[in-house]
Amino acid sequence: MNVNQGIIAQKYARAFYNVYGHEITLDSFWILRSAGSYLRYIPGVLFFLTLVDIDNKVREEMINVLLTKLKLPLSFARLIQLLMLHRRIFLLPMVLQFLVDLCQEQHKALLFTISTSEQLKNDADKHEIERFLHRLSGCHILAEYTLDTNLIAGVRALNKNYLWEYSIESKMWSITNSLV
Repeated sequence: MNVNQGIIAQKYARAFYNVYGHEITLDSFWILRSAGSYLRYIPGVLFFLTLVDIDNKVREEMINVLLTKLKLPLSFARLIQLLMLHRRIFLLPMVLQFLVDLCQEQHKALLFTISTSEQLKNDADKHEIERFLHRLSGCHILAEYTLDTNLIAGVRALNKNYLWEYSIESKMWSITNSLV
């Protein structure tokens, strides 16, 4: 990402959030995140919106189909149209990522990737881990669960600022480092 593009994308995101932020709830977090990932890894989708010879009516239909596919509310059509008007539609994935960050900031939420050595059997275990992290951080916890076979009998919770781990692997690492 070009630094200037990141700054411009952040400004679009903040402006959009100032106008439509009331529509972006914590439930929207996963939808925004998914839409941003989709557009980042399949950038050709946005290419069709930049074609010159497309009638405006067809372009609006394409935007509506895109919004339906990404499960985004209709208010995002205005953002897409503005980015197209300014010839910056390629910034849409970055704008969505900044909106995800703004959503987390506004709702005092932290996204954690929680890795376990074995698949968690029920939602009660997941809820207990999330409550524990909530008590530690004081923030609402958004969690993605993964299976990590390298973790020996334990749990690791990681986000961009925090790491909490309780496993045999971490105990062995701390014993090894204390002996060195």
